[in-house]
Amino acid sequence: MARKLYLVLAFFYSALCLSGQPVYHPIGSASTLGSVTNSRFISSSLSNPASPFLMFDENESRDNPRGLFRFGILGPGGFGAEVGQLDSLSDELDGLESVLNDTSLTSAEAAAAQTKYNVFLKNAGEQGYIKVSTAGYVPAFPIFYKHPKFGTLAFDLILQGEGKMKVLDDDIDVVVSGGSTTLETDSSVYSKTALAAVFGVGYSKQVLRTRQGRLILGSKFNLTRMKLERSLSTIENIDNDGQFEESEAFSTNYSVDLGAIWLTQNVLYGAKVTNLNEPTYYYDTLGGGCAVKTGAALTNCNTVATFVSSNDLTHDETYVAKRQFSIEASSSFANGLWSVQSSLDLNAVVDAVDDEYQWLVVSSSYYGDLLLPGFRAGYSRNLAGTQLDYINLGFTFFDRANLDFGWSLDTVKVDGKSLPRSLFVNLGIESAF
Repeated sequence: MARKLYLVLAFFYSALCLSGQPVYHPIGSASTLGSVTNSRFISSSLSNPASPFLMFDENESRDNPRGLFRFGILGPGGFGAEVGQLDSLSDELDGLESVLNDTSLTSAEAAAAQTKYNVFLKNAGEQGYIKVSTAGYVPAFPIFYKHPKFGTLAFDLILQGEGKMKVLDDDIDVVVSGGSTTLETDSSVYSKTALAAVFGVGYSKQVLRTRQGRLILGSKFNLTRMKLERSLSTIENIDNDGQFEESEAFSTNYSVDLGAIWLTQNVLYGAKVTNLNEPTYYYDTLGGGCAVKTGAALTNCNTVATFVSSNDLTHDETYVAKRQFSIEASSSFANGLWSVQSSLDLNAVVDAVDDEYQWLVVSSSYYGDLLLPGFRAGYSRNLAGTQLDYINLGFTFFDRANLDFGWSLDTVKVDGKSLPRSLFVNLGIESAF
C-alpha cells in the first residue's frame, strides 16, 4: 500500500508540473517576506496590482523618455508538500489493505482488526491527507514596460497546480460467508487536482505626489484556464489503478484585482483585493454511468454514491475563487540595506481542493551585494484551515539567484522519523537594479 501511495503522489506531482499568486503556494521571495512589494524581487509584483510601477529605479525612468522594460530571467518557481496530523499513515493503510484481502481470518482476529482499524479510519477521515503544490513563472515573465508619463504595463504568465489525496472513512463490517470470515468497508482514497495557467495584464500609475509621499493605484485582469480532476478508489481496490472512478474537466474564467500603495521615503503601505468578481470553475460529474461498469470500476462508482448520501461528496462540484482583501506594510533603513515587512490577509478563502487560507507574515531582510549574499528570515501562520506556523529563510546570491524555503513547526512521524508537516521550496533567477 505504501508503494502504491507513493506512486499515486508521484503521478499527482508529475501532472502538476505539466500545468495573481496562488493562495496555497507563495512564489519566490514571498514565501519568506510575505505578500509585500519589494522592487529588488520582481516576483513581488504579484503582491499588489500597484506594485509594477515601483519595479523601476525612479531616476533611471526619468532619464528615459521612451520608457523602460524589465523582465524576469528564470523563475522563480518551486514546490510544496503538506501532510495531516496523523503518524504513520502509509503503514496503517498498508496493514488495513492486507487485512481486507485476508480470507483466512478467525472470528477473534476479525473482531480485533475491526476494532483497531475502525479507530484508525475515524482518525484518518479527519487528518489522513497528503497535499502537494507547485507554482512558478514561465521563463522571461513577468514583463514590465514603464512610460515616464503614462504609467506601467505588466504582463505575467504563471503555471500552478495542487493535488490533495485524503481518506474517506466508513465503518468496517465482519462478513461470514461459506465458512470464511472477512472484513469489508467502503473506506476510500479520494483525490482532487487543480492545474492552472494564468495570464495577467496589469496597469499601474502614480496618481498623487506630495511632500508626505506618493499614491500609486493599479488594476489587473487575469485569464485562467484550469484543469480540474477528481478520482476515488476503495482502499481494497487501490492496486487496480486503472479502475479508479475519475472525472476530468477544463474550465476557463477571468478575474479582476485592484490595489493601492502609499509610499514615503522609507515606509510603504499597501492594500489590495483579489478575485473581485469571484469567478466560478466547474468540475465534471463523478460517479455517473455506473450501469455500464464492472468489477472494481463498478465498486468504485457505487462507492461514490455511498459517500454522496453521507454528504462527504457531491456528484457535481464547482470551485468559486472568493474575493480576498489584504494589507501590507514595510520599512527600510541603513540606506535601504535592511528592511522589515509584514502582510496580512483580512479574510479567509478556500482553494480548489477545499483547503482554507488566511496568511499572516512578519519578516526582516538584508539585501547584500555581489559578494555578500542577501539574507531574509520570517515567520508565517495560516490563520485559517490547518493553522500551521512556519519558519522561513531565504538567500540571494550575486544579486540574481534567489533560494527560499520554509517549514512548519508542527511535525509528524513518517517511517519512524519526525518530519515537518509542511514545507515550501522556491528557486529562481531575477533581474535587478
